[in-house]
Amino acid sequence: MTLLFMRYLLILFLLYFSVYSFSQYPDSILHEKYSFYRERFNNAFIYKSADPGGSNPVSIRKPDNTANFGADCTIELGWYIGVLGTECKMLYDQGKDITGTVDELWHALYAINRMDIKANELYGSEKKGLDGFLIRGDAPNGYIENNKDIRGHFNREDTGTGRLKYCKYRVLKTRSVLSVSEKRGDPDFPEISHDQVWHLLLGLTLTIKSLGNMPDIVLKDPKGDPLQFQDSIISIRQEAQEIMKRLVSNLHRNNFYMRNNGSGKKVHTGCNAIVFKTPALTACNIFAGTDYRTGSVFWQPLKRINIRSQEYKSIVNAAYSDSWHNMSGTNITAKIISKKAIKDNSEILIFVHQFLFDTIYDHSFDAVKLMELAPKEGPYNDGTYKEYEWSSTHRFVHPKLRGQSPPSFPGEYNGLDYMLLHNLYYLLKKTSKSKHQKPK
Repeated sequence: MTLLFMRYLLILFLLYFSVYSFSQYPDSILHEKYSFYRERFNNAFIYKSADPGGSNPVSIRKPDNTANFGADCTIELGWYIGVLGTECKMLYDQGKDITGTVDELWHALYAINRMDIKANELYGSEKKGLDGFLIRGDAPNGYIENNKDIRGHFNREDTGTGRLKYCKYRVLKTRSVLSVSEKRGDPDFPEISHDQVWHLLLGLTLTIKSLGNMPDIVLKDPKGDPLQFQDSIISIRQEAQEIMKRLVSNLHRNNFYMRNNGSGKKVHTGCNAIVFKTPALTACNIFAGTDYRTGSVFWQPLKRINIRSQEYKSIVNAAYSDSWHNMSGTNITAKIISKKAIKDNSEILIFVHQFLFDTIYDHSFDAVKLMELAPKEGPYNDGTYKEYEWSSTHRFVHPKLRGQSPPSFPGEYNGLDYMLLHNLYYLLKKTSKSKHQKPK
């Protein structure tokens, strides 16, 4: 073997190794970032518990030392459930332990039911039981201020330094729908709106789909006895389906107007959901096994009409229902979402639809590039920010808030947007459906 040929082989080897290493490098970095985001979230943005306030995601840690559970706590909860469901599938498919994720998921679903029960208490409809009408969160006034253990959990310090381990701002005060309601003397403030329901359905459909290929998952107590949800069900997937049924049934019996089930009056904001009747009923039939008639004259026009206040909501509903068709009856949901989601900066909904319905797409969304831009310490905007793309409270729900200075909602954000994007991207990558391919 000549020296020249040996050099040639060495060059080929080094070239192959460098290309292979480069192709693997983003994956390992993005996985490490995901692990840190999950650790940061569990230790700085949520307190897992079956008690009121437990497993309510904090959306913002504010510079004034407030933990903002906020009026969109149930939106954050829907994304959290989606993260947990998809994480379960990723771990299960890799033969890894899912016990910790299952424990979190059980508590998150339990929290939804707790918010349902609390709504009945607040509005005098206790006899109705679990009925699908919720409040937006159940962290009580003084949740952090009055509990040393919870306050300590949210303010973990690096050993010996006295500095917070995961965040810049300490949280010493609670802002939740119940605390605001109490301070304002406004009993209707905690009422859920229909947009909260769509995000809960988003998380529930992802979870139902993710757990579909696994043996039935049941969480057990230290004695080995199954832990029951408030409706006596023990299966996590079945409970996700029952919650979905309750949420949709509540809308259906009220003709898709969100009403307070105690007073019977329309909720104070976000009450009219009639245009989303078809996708909600369709999704419930697909994922929860109901048999609703799904026809509605209001839904199909939204695939062509851009109504600014409804655009994101329409894409969310289409993503989990696969329910846009042309005049001849051909399903064109993927074709419409691929255009609308890119334009609306809600690109993750392309992946949601792909994952739920095994759809092939043609799109220009570079998820890896967007994930690489996510700050390694977590997203924030307190007047300064690390990266424009991740400078709003939620990259996909509130993309129009990116780059604000001063920001409308200053502080450190929980990163659920990055985490769900990561999980969906890698689940699809495994099945080669993250490529730019033409719709079926």
